[in-house]
Amino acid sequence: MYGRDRTLIYSHADDRDEVLSKVGLTMHDLFDNPSGVTYRYQGGRVVRRTPEKQFPQSGNKDDRSLYRVETLPEDRTSTVYVTEGEQCADALAVLGVAAVSPPQGANTAASRFDWNPLSDRNVQIVADKDAAGRKHAQDVAKNLNGIAKDVSIVEAKIGKDAADHVTAGHEVHEFVPVAVTNHEDPDDEFWNGRPALTHIRDFARARRAGPWSTLGVVLARAIASHEPNVMLPPTVGGAVSMNLFLAAVGASGAGKGASDGAGFAAVEFADFAGHKIEIDQPNIGSGEGLARAFRAPDSDDRESSARTRALIAVSEIDTLAALAGRKGATLMAELRKAYMGESIGFNNASKATTSAVGAHCYRLCLTVGVQPENAAPLLDDAGGGTPQRFVWLPVNDPYAPDVRPSEPAPWVVKFPRWEATQELVVIPDRAREEIDSHRLKVLRGNAENPLDGHVMLCRLKVAAGLMVLDGRSVMSDDDWRLAGEVMAVSSRTRGGIERDLFERNRKRRTANAVARGEDEDTTAATRIDKRLDRIAKGITRQLQKEKMLRGPLRRGLSSADRDDFDLAIARMVEEGIVVNHTEGNKEWYELS
Repeated sequence: MYGRDRTLIYSHADDRDEVLSKVGLTMHDLFDNPSGVTYRYQGGRVVRRTPEKQFPQSGNKDDRSLYRVETLPEDRTSTVYVTEGEQCADALAVLGVAAVSPPQGANTAASRFDWNPLSDRNVQIVADKDAAGRKHAQDVAKNLNGIAKDVSIVEAKIGKDAADHVTAGHEVHEFVPVAVTNHEDPDDEFWNGRPALTHIRDFARARRAGPWSTLGVVLARAIASHEPNVMLPPTVGGAVSMNLFLAAVGASGAGKGASDGAGFAAVEFADFAGHKIEIDQPNIGSGEGLARAFRAPDSDDRESSARTRALIAVSEIDTLAALAGRKGATLMAELRKAYMGESIGFNNASKATTSAVGAHCYRLCLTVGVQPENAAPLLDDAGGGTPQRFVWLPVNDPYAPDVRPSEPAPWVVKFPRWEATQELVVIPDRAREEIDSHRLKVLRGNAENPLDGHVMLCRLKVAAGLMVLDGRSVMSDDDWRLAGEVMAVSSRTRGGIERDLFERNRKRRTANAVARGEDEDTTAATRIDKRLDRIAKGITRQLQKEKMLRGPLRRGLSSADRDDFDLAIARMVEEGIVVNHTEGNKEWYELS
């Protein structure tokens, strides 16, 4: 499409620059003037867009007017489109509609400009399809509140912005509405931190699935798409498998199936050659059956496996509990070994009964639907270390928009090329330092919560999944930071289950004691309540001085009270006495 001294192109198949290169053109060739396009504002601001996508300004830099504001029709019943950038406004003008844009892009506050010319008009804000663009659109919408007659936010049907939408051949009525909720999601900063994360949240909401559990399924698929030779480097002990376990937490029918469906449809994974990666999904069985999922029939330990990668989805925790509860069952023990990538299965004299699979010769990821009231069998295996190996994410979405948003096209991730021999993921120094610090606490007997025994390894695996989702083979500080936020959600989710189970058991014990004719004030449940009240008073005394991190706050209690810290603080948060904040993998508390 030609307009404003340059040609706009949009490629449906390949990267724009690659297309230009193949036909022997550069970005400079798209401009009539090699120096770029000049945009002039009514108030005297002059902006020049260079082929290198730089925007030097001259003239009246204090100008508060909008680009193309002088072209607005007198008829205020027609819709005005607000874009992010002059090029997009010009592209819409080619379609014969009114379009304006503030200068200086998404990083400049909308309040710096004059929106009064849009008074009493119907306005559609065309957001760029990235975190900054969506945030900018919300900012513009807030500034138009009380000025415009009606405001809505839309996005391009194809491409990133309005210019891509138009050059791909679409009209303004084909813009995709963006659902806006009246409740601000406290996790927006996390979801808007990367385009892929924003996409997963939006896709989950389009499918009415929980964003966190959908992310968990996507991360499990990302890990399961890699061969087992890709491993995490030695940090504590030796190299370890990236195998990832997810507990999707919610009441029966709350959405584990929806999360699975959204997690499989939201993202497509391809190898370095562009071939789509498919993942086998065998059913779970006994501990021995777990290993047999990776062996060909009638094979022994010297023969190659029939399958190297698998993603097992268990819809109900009851299924896992029933299999693990059989007499002589080895399932939980085998799962714990599988999480680490250790050898699983058993070698027997007969090929027909041999099921052993060697260490780091298989990739196994597991997702389990966990109803809080049925979670006891999993949590009760803490002594063996099973619940510590799971990432616990909720299937609900308290901030789901009232109107279901349109479903975006699948996000495509192309993996880098990995060697066939053992490949160790490169991790940042910050991760090594924090892992080492946590390990020292464990060695010295100062671990804050027995259920956090594998928290750093879980976090490292989540960071690896985020790295893979970004199409990289080297882990960044940002991967590690974001993984800390995921683990903070995991800790809160698991803590909620523990609290629910505790309250259920407390009520049952109280009811049993009363039925036996005991004085209610002497029951064990009541004694525990009094104990938690005493701990809460100790927490309150500390927080009256200043807000505190979880670790120092817990250590401020007597050693006898620290084991029940999580139950006491969870109850205080639930009752509104205390507010908790997350910063990376750290949790702060303060009096509300």
